[in-house]
Amino acid sequence: MLGELEYKILQVLYDFWEQKLKLSAIEELKIKTGRSKDDIERALSILEQNKNIIWTEKRCI
Repeated sequence: MLGELEYKILQVLYDFWEQKLKLSAIEELKIKTGRSKDDIERALSILEQNKNIIWTEKRCI
């Protein structure tokens, strides 16, 4: 089961992909979630471990 932040990030990523055909940047995720870069990176790692996403670029700008 996903945590609150992981679920929110997954929703934001899906919405951006559906509307713009691109994934959102870390800065956009920070604005949408109100969380820090470290929190977002941790959540992205959890989503990848659970096979909810494939995160090819392990660095976040």
